[in-house]
Amino acid sequence: MSRETESKMGEDTARQLLSQFQGKILPPSHPDVVRVVQIASKILEHTPPELREKKWEFYVIDSPQVNALSLPSGQIFVFTGLFPVTQSDDGLAM
Repeated sequence: MSRETESKMGEDTARQLLSQFQGKILPPSHPDVVRVVQIASKILEHTPPELREKKWEFYVIDSPQVNALSLPSGQIFVFTGLFPVTQSDDGLAM
């Protein structure tokens, strides 16, 4: 599968998730979103340049679901149900 195809599929999935969880996506200024961005930024410092240069978008969804996912088009979704399970920034980073 080409990178273009992967990216297109990721964009389609992102649109579906944004629609599905409309009204449950926390604003960028919310402390949980700020925390996710800070943790991801630290991880990205240690990745290959092509990943660091990608335009990443972060979404935190207010839901008890214990899940997180990263799409090849650059969107990262984290559900708030994951926070109590991970218990720390290091746990969430993993």
